[in-house]
Amino acid sequence: MGAARGGPPRRRSRRFSRETFTPRDEAAAAAVRAVADELGATPAQVALAWTRTRSAAVHPLIGVSTVEQLAENLGALDLTLPGEAVRTLESAVGFDRGFPADFITECEPSPFVFGDHATAVVGR
Repeated sequence: MGAARGGPPRRRSRRFSRETFTPRDEAAAAAVRAVADELGATPAQVALAWTRTRSAAVHPLIGVSTVEQLAENLGALDLTLPGEAVRTLESAVGFDRGFPADFITECEPSPFVFGDHATAVVGR
């Protein structure tokens, strides 16, 4: 629908303009670009591969406007970030999993939160 109104919404949205980037956003983007250059990948591929390193349960959603963008993003499936690259990305910006992860790790396993598997919670 964005294209029908004069182009993809990102190109018009103030949310994605340089003026709204925080220093944290700039640091993350610089680290992603540096790792991409080092690995011969695109920033999009590195960002998606980095997201996938967070957890086996993480499945990033991709949004594209062209077949070329889809092909580029799918290239992230073939990209395995070396440990040093992950450390570079992680050190550029802190990662706070936030709610509900902090809640789950702070509370005692209980049937209210974990159901019948309260005693099987890993790390307890």
